[in-house]
Amino acid sequence: MPLMQLLRDFPDELRADIAMHLNREILQLPLFGAASRGCLRALSLHIKTSFCAPGEYLLRRGDALQAHYYVCSGSLEVLRDNMVLAILGKGDLIGADIPEPGQETRSGGDPSFVLKTSADVKALTYCGLQQLSSQGLAEVLRLYPEYGAALRAGLPRDLTFNLRQGSDTSKTLRSQPCNTVGRDGGRGLR
Repeated sequence: MPLMQLLRDFPDELRADIAMHLNREILQLPLFGAASRGCLRALSLHIKTSFCAPGEYLLRRGDALQAHYYVCSGSLEVLRDNMVLAILGKGDLIGADIPEPGQETRSGGDPSFVLKTSADVKALTYCGLQQLSSQGLAEVLRLYPEYGAALRAGLPRDLTFNLRQGSDTSKTLRSQPCNTVGRDGGRGLR
């Protein structure tokens, strides 16, 4: 049973406090450092915990990217055409940079802009993830527009891997592809 469904009868203040406590690991990322307490409380209500088993695909190339994922435990690999682009582990953030307001509308004026993933993301071990829904993030940014600019500036910097369809790989990887030690001490491509 989803946590928010379990807490739906609780007062809003208590529900937000519980969600902030349960999601404190992702909310302590530098990306959220400029967010006000109210903004963090609103964000926390849009974070879900999920799990992947070894060999399970979290995302497949071309899927609509509906969330940003924070790796709490385990490891995943990012693949494109059966080539490993990155190994992700504890503390890594995957998703895509988000467009400026107004850029997300297509030429037809359709506001339902959808980002497509440019690679597969597959679990190597059992993984615990926290996912911040894109729809929830957009809702919070409408409520807290002052935080939007800071998020848009920090997201490309803080993403371990940018899954935006057709993204420039020189921007997608944090540095030139080489073996490096990740945040959790594991080895991977960055």
